[in-house]
Amino acid sequence: MKNTLLFIFSLLLIQVSGQANHDFGNLTETDLPFHDFELSSNQEKAYILRVESDPDVQVLLSSRAFAPNEPATLRVQINPQSKGRFSREIQVWVSNSDKALSFKIKGNARYEAASLDIPCPGFGKAPSGNPSLFVLELVLKDSLTEQVIPHQRIEVFLPSGESRSFRTNDQGVIEIQSKPGLHGFQVDRDEYFPLERMVYANPSRNKHVLRIYKPEPMASTQEDEPQEEPVLNTEPPIVEEPMEEVLQEGDPSPIEEEVLLVDSFPDLIEEPEVAVEEETPSQEEELIDSQGFEDESEAFPTALYRSQNLVFLLDVSGSMAKKDKLEQMQKAMDSLILALRPQDKISLITYADGVEVLAEGLSGADKDMLLSLVQSLEPGGITEEEAGLRAAYRLAWSNRIEDGNNLIFLFTDGVFDPDNKAKDRILFMGSKRGTKLSVGGIATSPYARGFLEEMARKGGGRYIDIREEIPGTSLIQEIQFQSKK
Repeated sequence: MKNTLLFIFSLLLIQVSGQANHDFGNLTETDLPFHDFELSSNQEKAYILRVESDPDVQVLLSSRAFAPNEPATLRVQINPQSKGRFSREIQVWVSNSDKALSFKIKGNARYEAASLDIPCPGFGKAPSGNPSLFVLELVLKDSLTEQVIPHQRIEVFLPSGESRSFRTNDQGVIEIQSKPGLHGFQVDRDEYFPLERMVYANPSRNKHVLRIYKPEPMASTQEDEPQEEPVLNTEPPIVEEPMEEVLQEGDPSPIEEEVLLVDSFPDLIEEPEVAVEEETPSQEEELIDSQGFEDESEAFPTALYRSQNLVFLLDVSGSMAKKDKLEQMQKAMDSLILALRPQDKISLITYADGVEVLAEGLSGADKDMLLSLVQSLEPGGITEEEAGLRAAYRLAWSNRIEDGNNLIFLFTDGVFDPDNKAKDRILFMGSKRGTKLSVGGIATSPYARGFLEEMARKGGGRYIDIREEIPGTSLIQEIQFQSKK
């Protein structure tokens, strides 16, 4: 904010003296880094001869002359070159004094200016501090009704990396003073999909609309189903004692009906029996107890499972810092890494404000390196899911294993942009080229889970819950399912 200090010096015919101070306090990149001092004479006209200051201080004069009714403004701007506290003195020499006037500024810089030479804004314009600063206007709306959403907190990530919280006004609007660059926004509202969005904003693109999505109310239909059960339960009293008489009239017995069903649909009957045998409680308990395998054959015996080309796309955005989500993801990854075989290829990609490839095509034998990379993950920033997906498919295709399990596994808490149509095209092309995508949801809301299930379906894979009580087990079982010969 602009603060103007009126400091009037009494200019005498022989000597002029005086001192003025200004404290900026905590000075951020969106604050105005300058202050105006005003000089006035109570008797005769005087002139500013010279100004001396430090290299990171810029000074602009409204006029070199000042008189009793014609003050001059001294605009002083700090361009901090390092973060931390600063104190500067500016000396001004005037024509009718043999001593310099001293002006002092101080504060705590929370940012570093791009250059020492950023000039002070001119007096003929509305003060705007850094000339690159502008006001970004953001409107929050419901995607279906187009109604504005007032009094909603929005987390804003500025181009400088600083994050600040704002709340929409009665018109659903927030105004932010910022500089050109990528801005990130997080919105988390009950009964809506969580939203993370990146937009590029500058003085000519300073108005943006965020729309949050409220899914169809599925809970009401689920609640209606149990209500039918009491109606069905009221019918058994119709079945009376004379059941034997009905059976004696030539109708097939219950046993005969069951035999007909087995003979007519053998596949439907046999499938559950096989599944029960494979997923015995002892096998699941063994996976849970070990949380990893000393020998890769315990989890992925070569005779049963194809070679793996696994690309893990790991969400490390700021929302993953909540509810121990990152820790749950790390535990699941640790268990899988310990179970992998030397012939398996593993790639790791993180995505938040940007996309980073941590590992490409490492062998399953490189367990120490993979475990170290997973444990080094730190959350922060906004999800760039589209860029992450593109990078993941590129790695999957470049490390493709013929007749192997080429799979991308996305770990996320479900904060995605449901309106991103480019994402659907990426999933379609990836699946068409033989690379599946499965999704692991971590502490996802019911609304986000439905979205992620649909995303996994489009990617040709499946959705699973990553549960804290059995870390790694559901992930290992999903990899087993996808890679079975």
